[in-house]
Amino acid sequence: MKLFLCALFLLGSFNSFSQDTTMEKWHSSTFININTIRSTGYILTKKDSLNFVIEGEDTLLAVDKKYLKNLKTVNTRKVSVKYEPKDSLFLETYKNIVFGKNKNAKSTLKIWKDDVKIYFDPSVPELHQKSLMNFAEGISNEIDSLTIRKVDTKKDSNYFIYYLNDKSDKDFEPKIVNKNGGYHVTWNSKQQITSASLKINAINVKSSEYQIANLKFNLVRTLGYFGEDASLECNSYFSNCPVIRSLIPLDLELLKYHYSYGVYKGTTRDNFEKMHRKMRSTLRQHPNAELYIDHTL
Repeated sequence: MKLFLCALFLLGSFNSFSQDTTMEKWHSSTFININTIRSTGYILTKKDSLNFVIEGEDTLLAVDKKYLKNLKTVNTRKVSVKYEPKDSLFLETYKNIVFGKNKNAKSTLKIWKDDVKIYFDPSVPELHQKSLMNFAEGISNEIDSLTIRKVDTKKDSNYFIYYLNDKSDKDFEPKIVNKNGGYHVTWNSKQQITSASLKINAINVKSSEYQIANLKFNLVRTLGYFGEDASLECNSYFSNCPVIRSLIPLDLELLKYHYSYGVYKGTTRDNFEKMHRKMRSTLRQHPNAELYIDHTL
């Protein structure tokens, strides 16, 4: 899926501008990529072209604050998110859990756009349901654009959890082939996760403590169809250690970053890296600039 990089909002002055009276107003203006302006349906005029600035491969237009406010309300299907610089180590970890270390060209970034609505089959013990929901709601409360909640009927859900407590129990999702259980997720053409099933095979995983641990582990992994990074400490939900984990600060930071940058949904590792190189290059040239990424909902 094409990554939307059309909106590069540069707030602040550029030192290369001259100081005559015509240009002075540009120092207090906002500069917007013309592709963003065109995407709103606005027809650029010859007069507008007088305020064009060429910045690398981008053509920017100087606009005042009133125009910027109007632009942000023209199309409610578009969202702008402020670019958040991160250090290289964090980004490598993030890319490894999202895209995998093998740089699979087909691997894409996936998020839940709608609320995650969990329905528990009666086979799941009440204590286990409560433990998972307390854990899930703790994550949900920390992330503005992610809501995880429990629903009372399966038809109202998009996330189904069940246990196999006996060999005669129905296996609702045979695509989950791991002997201890696991998950299966589906997504749409926009790479938005639309549904998930989570199975715990309590016949093989007999300890209640490990059953709950597996519930939490699989839930975290399904929040973005995440993989793992072998360099992380074992407690992390994104490590590759076969242990009971705890939600460490880095786990939460990775999840927050993933959902604050859900605008990247559908992008590949290659496009993700190109975007960061472009943003970093701009910040090196203009350290006081504020950069925004624009996308269509």
